[in-house]
Amino acid sequence: AGEPAAADRAALEQLVTRADAAWNSRDAAALAGLYVADGTLRVGSASATVEGAAAIRRYFTESFARVEPQMRHETTLVGLHAINEDVVLADTSVELVRVAADGSRTVVRRFATPTIAVRSGGDWRIGAARAQVIPEAKTDKPAGT
Repeated sequence: AGEPAAADRAALEQLVTRADAAWNSRDAAALAGLYVADGTLRVGSASATVEGAAAIRRYFTESFARVEPQMRHETTLVGLHAINEDVVLADTSVELVRVAADGSRTVVRRFATPTIAVRSGGDWRIGAARAQVIPEAKTDKPAGT
């Protein structure tokens, strides 16, 4: 169906902003609340799929307990493709960034995060999210090093 309508694009951009804000405040309930009740999440290639908002909340609660306080979640919305008027594929990427006390920033990990957004009760919510780690580019070392 191509590009979503302008109002839907704005609402989907707001969904991305709200997800980052919930992650950055380590608010597992708010982040899980952005998913539909039967939404799914998979992080990494070896991870099992987390199914349902309650399980997603538990996943983020446990994950946030291990996250350094200076870590930030920054999502870039690359593109949107409407499947139909109520389902959109959001092509996104995420950087986990460590922000030092002096304000310097280091990207710790990058993810490709294709996400299916669905209209639910008039609002856009996350139906399925997949976060696949993007491997760091290998640099060739000069011979003899």
